[in-house]
Amino acid sequence: MTDYKAIHGKTILNIASDLDNAEGEGEIWFNTTSSDFKTIVKVDGVWSTGGALNTARSGAGMAGAAPSTSALIFGGSTNVCETYDGSSWTELADLSTARNWSSGFGATSTAAVCAGGEPVSVNSETWDGSSWTEGNNMNTARHGACGTGPSTVGLISGGKIGENFQVIVESYDGTNWTETGDFNTARSLHGQTGTTTAGLAFGGASPYTANSESFDGSAWTEGANLNVAKAYIQSSFGTQTLSLAVGGYSPAGRFATTEFWDGASWTEVGDFATATSAQAGGGSSVSAGVAAGGQTPSVTTNTFEWNWDSTLAAGAWASGGAVPVAMNSQACGGTQTAAISASGTAPGGDTVNVQQYDGSTWTEINNVNSGRGGIRGTGSTTAFVAWGGSRGTPPEGLLTEEFNGTSWTEVSGSLNTVRYATAATGTATAALATGGNAHDPMSDANESYDGSTWTELADLNTARQALASSGITTAAICFGGGNPGYVNVSETWDNSSWTEGNNLNTARGYIMGTGTSVPGALAFGGRLPAGSAVTEQYDGSSWTEVADLSTARGDGGGAGTQTLALAVSGQPPATTAVEEWTIAQNVKVITD
Repeated sequence: MTDYKAIHGKTILNIASDLDNAEGEGEIWFNTTSSDFKTIVKVDGVWSTGGALNTARSGAGMAGAAPSTSALIFGGSTNVCETYDGSSWTELADLSTARNWSSGFGATSTAAVCAGGEPVSVNSETWDGSSWTEGNNMNTARHGACGTGPSTVGLISGGKIGENFQVIVESYDGTNWTETGDFNTARSLHGQTGTTTAGLAFGGASPYTANSESFDGSAWTEGANLNVAKAYIQSSFGTQTLSLAVGGYSPAGRFATTEFWDGASWTEVGDFATATSAQAGGGSSVSAGVAAGGQTPSVTTNTFEWNWDSTLAAGAWASGGAVPVAMNSQACGGTQTAAISASGTAPGGDTVNVQQYDGSTWTEINNVNSGRGGIRGTGSTTAFVAWGGSRGTPPEGLLTEEFNGTSWTEVSGSLNTVRYATAATGTATAALATGGNAHDPMSDANESYDGSTWTELADLNTARQALASSGITTAAICFGGGNPGYVNVSETWDNSSWTEGNNLNTARGYIMGTGTSVPGALAFGGRLPAGSAVTEQYDGSSWTEVADLSTARGDGGGAGTQTLALAVSGQPPATTAVEEWTIAQNVKVITD
C-alpha cells in the first residue's frame, strides 16, 4: 500500500509567530499571521581582530585544516613556529630551516607538514606537536606552491621555479611524495582547499588568474571563476564544495574581500578591516577560521578571526514605553520585559522614586529610603541591590539598600570606599561595584557584594567615573568613563585582576551598558560632552559599532542582556525616552 507521506509529504508547522531559536535554522514553517512560508538562515560571516602574532611575517605556512582555536603557523622569512589558542599566539620549537613561500598542511596543531619554499627547495619537515623533523623530499623543488589536507594525506600543487609557473601536483602519504594529475592552468601563490581526493584550487599568479579547478584524486576539472583575478591568497580554507578565498593581491592593489564558494559559484561575503595579502590561514570549515600575518603593505602581526556560525540578525533599537519623569544617574537593572529604575536625579533634584517596567509601561512602586544621584545597582525586579551616590559624600556615598520585590531596606554592609557613578555588574547577591568618583579624585576601587558585606578586590588599572560594565562577578568587562576627560579604555576582569584590552572606538563618559557576559557586552550612548547615540558591541577581542540609538543621550540606565536590552531615560537634554535593543533570529520569507 502506498505510504501517505509519499503522496502528501511531511506536515509543515503552522504557527502564528516565528521560531525564535537557532534550532530553527533550515526548518520551514508557515506563519499563519503573515501567510508566509519562512525559515531561519545564517547571517553573513564576519572577521574580527584576534591576538597578534609574536613575529611579523608574510608568505608563511599553516596547518590549514586545523580548527581556528588550535592553528599552527610556521616560516615566512623566519624559522619561528607559533600556535594559536583562539586568543593569543605562543612560540614553539623552530623549523630546522627558515623559509618563505613554503607549503603547509595539517589538520591539527600537533601534526603538520612544511615543504618547499624559498630558497627553492625539495626539503620537507614534519611537526609532531613538540619538534620538527626532516622528512622525505618532494620530487620537484619549488616555492609558492599551496598545500591542503591532513598531515598524513596531503596535497601540494603548483608553485614557481625561477620565472616559470608550475602545473605539478604531488600527494603525500605521511612518508613519501608521489606525482599525480597536473593542473590545467599553471599557477603559484593561489588558494587551495579540500583533500587529496576532493580538492579545489583557485586564483594565483600565472600571471594573475581568477580560474578555479576541482580535483577528484586523479584529474583536475575547470570550474567557475573567482569574481576577481588575484594571487597571494594562501590563507584560504574550506572544502571542495564550501570554501573561502581570503584577501589577496593583484596589480590593482591588495584586497580586503572574502569570496565564498558554494560548489557552483563564488559570492563576495564579509570583508577584512584592512586589505591584506600573503597571509597564512586555515580552518576546519567555512564556519570558523583564522588568517594571520601578511602584507598591508608592511609585514604585519595582525590576526583576523572568521565566524560564520550565527543565525542572529543585526541588532536594532526600537521605541519602548517612556518613563513618567525624565531621569538620569539612576540605578537600573532587570530584563527587557521586567526592569527597575531606582532613585537618581529628576528635574527637581535627587529623587527617592522607583519605577518598574513590564515590557510596555512603567509603574511607580515603593521608594528607596535615601534619594541620591549617581546611585548604581544591579539585580531584578524581585531582588535588587543599590549603592553609593550623591556626589560621593558620606553617608550616601557608602550606603547600600536592598529591594525584595516589595520594599527597600538599608543594610549594615556599606561600601569600603565612598563614591558615586560606579560600574555595576552581577546580581543582588553577587555584585561588583567598580570605579566611580570618590568626591574628586576618580576611583579605581573594585568591591564585591555577597548579599551582606562588601569586600575590596584588585583595583582597575585606570581610575574613572561614569563607566559601564557587563558580565558577572568572576568574569566582567568595564568600559568608557571619565578621568577626568572622557576615555575609551576597556578592561576585563578574571576574578583576580583587571587587564587592559582593545578600546572602544568612541571615547565617552556617562556611558550606558549591559550584558551577562564579556563576549557580547553592549555599550551605548554616553556624553561627548553632548549626548551620544553610538552603540558598540564586544566580540571577546574587539569593539564594533552597531546600530545607533534613536535618541542620543548619556547618564541613563542600562538593563537586560546583550541580545535583549533597555536604554532608560538620560541626558542631555533630559529625556523620558526608552529604547529596546533586540538581536533576533535571521528569519527569511521563502519566495520560491
